[in-house]
Amino acid sequence: SKHKKNKINVGRNRDYTGKLLCKSTPFAVSEAFNTLRTNLCYSTAAERCPVFAITSDFSGAGKSVISANVALSLSMLGKKTLLLECDLRRPELAKIFSADHKGGLSELLSGNAANADEVIYKHDKNLDIIFSGRIPPNPSELLGSEMMRDLVAASKDKYEFIIIDTPPAFEVSDVGVISHLLTGTVMVARSNYSDVDAIGASEELIKGVSGRIIGYVINGVDLKIGSGHYYRKSKYGYSKYYRYSKYAKYAKYSRYARYYTPYRSENQDEEQAAN
Repeated sequence: SKHKKNKINVGRNRDYTGKLLCKSTPFAVSEAFNTLRTNLCYSTAAERCPVFAITSDFSGAGKSVISANVALSLSMLGKKTLLLECDLRRPELAKIFSADHKGGLSELLSGNAANADEVIYKHDKNLDIIFSGRIPPNPSELLGSEMMRDLVAASKDKYEFIIIDTPPAFEVSDVGVISHLLTGTVMVARSNYSDVDAIGASEELIKGVSGRIIGYVINGVDLKIGSGHYYRKSKYGYSKYYRYSKYAKYAKYSRYARYYTPYRSENQDEEQAAN
């Protein structure tokens, strides 16, 4: 039987209440993150401070919440962890952590912050966070800069794990830009929402820049209806902008490719609406 497709709020009014791991988190949820944490730890046991990116095909799959909770789970294990928000277009981590923190990665990479200590948010003794900061006009250029490379290199001397929240891999090239800095990438898919063809194309894009997919996380599974193998095959917002997509050559992966759109910041969407 066909199930009703999930409708995900991808706007700025998304509610993250109760999404972070805590003492009241249901046992099944905690164990799921503990299993993911264990798999990440054992997959790179011999590497000093592995760097994991967490991405998705489209916005709305839950990659930022997964990134936050993976970092939290590692810190709860006593691992010194840095959570780095590289989604400079639509940042969500400050909302997820309910943090009123000024400055972040964009200020650091653009030279408007003297050093990382100025922008680090200390969530607890084991978890440091660098939020995205102000939305810049050139996110890909900043992420591909020498300062970004130096930041990751310096952080490896201070932390045991680095978790990077990136934009959706199919919508922008940012994951590819930082692929040379990564140990591996985890792909997040939301049950009854994500596009299986877009996930496949995202994997090809990452592998095309010598990236490495180390695993998948299926998010939002409804245990009442099964394992959640139904995927979204419907229009994703801003379809009129699809002609600008840099990944048109991947249209062969899906007959729905005409709906694939570039990842735009909320500021860009508001400017376009005003015009």
